[in-house]
Parts: sequence; C-alpha cells; structure tokens
Amino acid sequence: MHFTLYRSQRHNCSHLTIAAMLKRLGFSVESIFNQSGLVVKGNSHKDFYITPYYKDIFEVIEENMGVKHKKLIFKDFDSVSLKIKEMLNNGQTISLKSDIFELPYCHHYQKQHDLHRFEIVGYDYTENLYEFCDHYFYHHGFISEETLTSAIESTRKTYNFNDTTIDYFEIDDSNKIKPQNDLFKVVAANYKHMIGDLDFKNTEDIVVVGLSGIETIKIIINDVFGLEHIKAQPYIDKLYRQFKEIGNSRYHFHLYLMLHNQKSTASKLLDAAQSWTVAANLIMHAYFKGEFDNYKQRVINRIDHICSQEQQNITAMQEFVVTV
Repeated sequence: MHFTLYRSQRHNCSHLTIAAMLKRLGFSVESIFNQSGLVVKGNSHKDFYITPYYKDIFEVIEENMGVKHKKLIFKDFDSVSLKIKEMLNNGQTISLKSDIFELPYCHHYQKQHDLHRFEIVGYDYTENLYEFCDHYFYHHGFISEETLTSAIESTRKTYNFNDTTIDYFEIDDSNKIKPQNDLFKVVAANYKHMIGDLDFKNTEDIVVVGLSGIETIKIIINDVFGLEHIKAQPYIDKLYRQFKEIGNSRYHFHLYLMLHNQKSTASKLLDAAQSWTVAANLIMHAYFKGEFDNYKQRVINRIDHICSQEQQNITAMQEFVVTV
C-alpha cells in the first residue's frame, strides 16, 4: 500500500487523518477547513466546551467533494478485525479512534489516557501485523492484533463506549464532484455565525454562539483560575487545547481566504489566530508557574484584545458579503 504521512501543526489528530485519507483519494484538502466560528457550551469549569466549529466536517466534505463519510459499528473485536482486513484487501483504508495509553509508539504509552485517531492502511499476513499511519505523531509502522485489541478495550473501558466504530470515505458515483466551497457562502456562513444568527437546537446545554461567547469565556477563565492548583490541571489542559483549536481555525480560514486572493481579511484572521494561541500559552504558563493570580488579568486582557480583533473580522466579512 502506498502511504502518505500528512503533517501539520495546525490540525488536530482527527482533521489530520481526514486530510490524509482524502489526499489518498486524490482530493485537495486546503479549502474544506474554513469554519471560523465560536460556540461556547456551559459556563463553569465543570461543564464548559468551546469550539470554533458549527458544522460537521463530514457534511462539509460531502457537500463539496461528493465524498461520503461512512462508519461501521461493532460490538466485538473479532468482527472489527475481520471487517478491517476485508476493507484493506479491497484497497480501502480506515480510521480508528483509540486510547493512546495502549499505543506503544506514543510517548504517552502507559502514562496518560487520551482519545486519539489514526489510519490503518494495510495488513501483513506473514507477520500478522497492521500497517498504520499516525499522522498526528508523524509515525508510520506496524502494530500487532494483540496491541490493537488492547487499545480498543482500553478505549471502551476508559470512555464507557459500548462499541467500536471504524470510519472511511466512499466516493459517491451518483453525485458529481462539485467545485470547491463557494467563497461567498463560506464567508457569509462565518459572518452569520459570529453575529449569532446561527443557533443550536435540540440541546439542553447553555450555548452561546458568536462573539457574545467571549464574555462567557471570561467567566469560565475566572472559574478555572479560582480552583486549587492541584485540582485545576484537567481544566487548564482543556482550555489550552480548545483555545489552540480556535486559533487553528482562524489560521485555516486565513489560508482559505488567501487561496481566493482576499489578502486584507486574511491578514486580520492570521492576527486573531496568533492571539488565540498566545492566550492558550498564557493559560499553560500560569499553571506550570503556579501563578494563577498573577496571570489571570493578563489572560483576560488578551481575551479583550481578541474580542476587538474578532469584531474587526466580523466587519471585514460584512463588507465582503454586502459588496459581492
């Protein structure tokens, strides 16, 4: 099997795997990562979740590439193993969600639990080993059936999953591949989201959409920074990751705009991306230095600066939408 390790410091493990699998099918992926929103669920350290994404990435892919995301669900490992081998024999790669605690090549092996995603690209019947590409850790290698079983079992036990899901892509021959995302529609969707025009239904969570979510984020920061240092670690890590992901989303939207020669607006998005990353790093510094009180105002000040930058982005998107 010809494999490609896809490397990017601006993608999470799921997006990296998605990108690699689509590139393997011959698609360009630069234009599908273009969401630059803000969704804030919850308002305390106990229940918060912050994301820039307001639309399922698989929906975006299907709409613009004619590629369907498929998933198969299994209760037992034997069924998982047989199906994976069948698909690999047919030239189909799959992605699998796993606990990094049981992945020997990972530096978190036997040290830390965390959900992770990688791609299985082949099977060596002579050695009875799965060939895989872990794009996030930029590692290509082989793992045994026993190791994969342990990883799946750990995933179910640690995260209370009742089954195992394998994911893959299928080109829909009945649906002609459409052109890449329409610039106007993409900018308009991000603009509407950031001014709060798009809402989330069928949820019992406290959800704030768009720029108004900034104030809720400040409440969450005050709450997390008010915890005892020893109890704050998982929430600091969560804030750090989610802030980084927001920064990454701005960076990718900036790349998308550059593809369409929208340099002025793209530059503003890049500035916002850098500020979200700075805020993430400040949060982590506060934890490692044990100086929540000294860093809290610095983080809040940075969030206020981000709010101003995001307002500039909204204005730039509005001007684009109105003039097109």
